[in-house]
Amino acid sequence: MPFNSFPFVLAFLPLVVTGYRLVLNRISPRMARGFLLLASLAFYGLYRWEHLPVLAGSILLNFAAAHRIARTEGQTRLRWLWAGIVANLLLLSAFKYGPSLALPLGISFFTLQQVAFLVDVYERLLAPQRLSMHALFVAFFPYVSAGPISRGKQMLPQLERAGTDRDRAFDVARGLAMFAMGLFKKVVFADCFRTIADKGLADPFAMSSAEAWICSIAFSMQIYFDFSGYSDMAIGAALLLGFDIPRNFEAPYRSRSIIEFWQRWHISLSQFITTYLYTPVIRLFRRATLGAAAVATMAAMLIAGVWHGSSWNFVIFGGLHGAGLVINQYWKKKSKRRLPAVAAWALTFVWINLAFIFFRLPDLHSAMHVTRMLLPSADPFALTKIAEVLHRPALWTVGLPALIAAPLAIFGPTSHWWLDEFRPTIITAAIVAALLLVAFLFMNSANATDFIYFHF
Repeated sequence: MPFNSFPFVLAFLPLVVTGYRLVLNRISPRMARGFLLLASLAFYGLYRWEHLPVLAGSILLNFAAAHRIARTEGQTRLRWLWAGIVANLLLLSAFKYGPSLALPLGISFFTLQQVAFLVDVYERLLAPQRLSMHALFVAFFPYVSAGPISRGKQMLPQLERAGTDRDRAFDVARGLAMFAMGLFKKVVFADCFRTIADKGLADPFAMSSAEAWICSIAFSMQIYFDFSGYSDMAIGAALLLGFDIPRNFEAPYRSRSIIEFWQRWHISLSQFITTYLYTPVIRLFRRATLGAAAVATMAAMLIAGVWHGSSWNFVIFGGLHGAGLVINQYWKKKSKRRLPAVAAWALTFVWINLAFIFFRLPDLHSAMHVTRMLLPSADPFALTKIAEVLHRPALWTVGLPALIAAPLAIFGPTSHWWLDEFRPTIITAAIVAALLLVAFLFMNSANATDFIYFHF
């Protein structure tokens, strides 16, 4: 059940929020958590019920591993940690890279979340939980589909309190505003860019240079508004229930370096990469030299690329970001010169856009061709495919949203600024109502487009 469908927006979410609040107020926090766990499992099952056993098996596996780790000492404790990590990676690999197996919703995210949990238990930062609490922590419906990757030390105390210490009316107002913002981003902005990108990239060998630039940038904008929109909706849904989950985006296309980009893009994954990939690799070296940092960075980003998928395109995607980070690290350390702000931003965005070409295209041959087409070629300014997209009716539903959204992605206020500054007033209520109304006009529940990261 996608977040951007009428059944979720008008039925599932209101019923769950209302039911949870009633149980919390009239019975007990424990029963409210039980209700929320059942609702989360129902949400997952409604998307694809046959993968519920995979989610349940992952929960049971990590619940048992966490208790084993907590009860042992020394090398036995370390062996149980490695056994748990390897078991998680084998389960993920079987579905993600194995033949003819449909990918369960959210498996890449709830696997990383539980690997982090096992490491935190091993380092005695967390205690293993009772089964119902561990299951709710993993399966919580606002983030089980595609993150953000939530840490136990942030979520478990909140789940234990069940929102009893919150200003519930204010949470509902902020949650609705954030959800409306995310829904608008997805169905108005992301899907308009999707129309442009798909038209050209579906047949990459028939594009001009101008179309290669337009369609590749359209995909860069699509994936930002798609994933940022999902993350905003996840944060909003959690707030409606009285919980804060991690923020995942902070205007990444304003970045003036690849380092800054990864501080702003998919923040929960960036933190996971730094804590659980980069840091362990760099600890293998005697000294944290620039060379050691380069090796650790490349290793971490190549692993992150493979986490997205097993094709060479994703390896190159990770490698390009790793190379960009290494060059950025070296420049900061060795060079006394600083690029002008506009040049730094342009160079960063072009590099990001180049990497997303390999992320989007289905095979290496197509991606390399589109990359070559970024350079001037025969008839470089032909816009045949773009003209097919932007016919007269589509000027309003595709062209106008794209023209508004692209500058907002770079210069506009972030949704988290909106969340932090939000106050319930007549004006903000009118803005939220307008966002929802326009989003509903653009929605087609019978053909709701999946979020990009639902396939990872």
